Amino acid sequence: MCLFNPGALKAVVKLDKSIALLFSDSYANFSDFNMYTDYYRFKSKPFDIGSTPKNIYFSDFHKEALSAMKYGVMDDRGFILLTGPMGTGKTTLIHVLVEKMEQHGITCVISNPSLTKEEFYYYFSHKLGVKFDGNKARFLVLLNKILHACKKKNSKILLIIDEAHVLPTDLLEEIRLLSNMTNEVSGVLSIFLVGQPELIDRLEEDRLLPLKQRISIRYELRHFPEDDTLLYIRFRLAMAGLDRPQLFSREAFKLIHKVTGGNPRLINILCDNALLIGFAMEAEQINRKIIEESAVEMGLIEQTDSSGKDKGRGLTRKKRIAIVALTALGLTGMAVGAFFLWSRFF
Repeated sequence: MCLFNPGALKAVVKLDKSIALLFSDSYANFSDFNMYTDYYRFKSKPFDIGSTPKNIYFSDFHKEALSAMKYGVMDDRGFILLTGPMGTGKTTLIHVLVEKMEQHGITCVISNPSLTKEEFYYYFSHKLGVKFDGNKARFLVLLNKILHACKKKNSKILLIIDEAHVLPTDLLEEIRLLSNMTNEVSGVLSIFLVGQPELIDRLEEDRLLPLKQRISIRYELRHFPEDDTLLYIRFRLAMAGLDRPQLFSREAFKLIHKVTGGNPRLINILCDNALLIGFAMEAEQINRKIIEESAVEMGLIEQTDSSGKDKGRGLTRKKRIAIVALTALGLTGMAVGAFFLWSRFF
């Protein structure tokens, strides 16, 4: 008599691969575990950190920031400054702007703050379609010709410096000097400085005051207010094909906003973890308790008992998923045994 039918045998093979993955050091974010997407009937993962045009949510802050950046380019405002805390969507806005402006000219996005001056000129010249041979004077002559050619065609050049708050001072000064070219050929080159709020403090340095004086448009992105947090989560769920509008409870929404402060990146990670926990618990709704457990695992809050004492991190995701995987095959005894062995030795 065959112990496993073909379907069960496939499940065991899949389980073996899954448990091997659980013990892997590289196993950190459960990217290979999409079980909850089937359980909650999603067409895709709703809180994937990678942004696509389909899943970008524009709060009022983001709409204003994008409008300000577009205005800065079209109205020839020179230097434009965009700042905001980590995870507020600065890079996403850059991608949206580039997509909208590509048809109007040349875009160059530099997101590596560790470039030397020579590497910066090499990369920028590559985007302009010319070769940098190490001679800056020759490059400036070529750039001047390109600016004149763009002026005749009524096209733009966008130079966007991401993570500008950690850019070396020498390179920031070099970028400022590039803007001198616009004195002769106006209406072509726009330079964006994008970074965290520390960039504003850096611009107060004596050596960077000339750069600060060139900035004509400033915009600071902020975290979501509570209403936008709720709308953002519902938007991402809808884009993933959710057919149950009440998947997250009202109390869950409130706690999500409280522990993340309305930071979109943290919201994504927290909600993704919560859905995984909800699947492991076979929960029909993501409630406050599930969000709290997810927040504890992320280190956003401490777990305490009724006396206020720290209870630690509790059952980790790796343990939970292993138990769920075993239980899904009907191996309840093995699941319980695995839990106690894992609790003791891991």
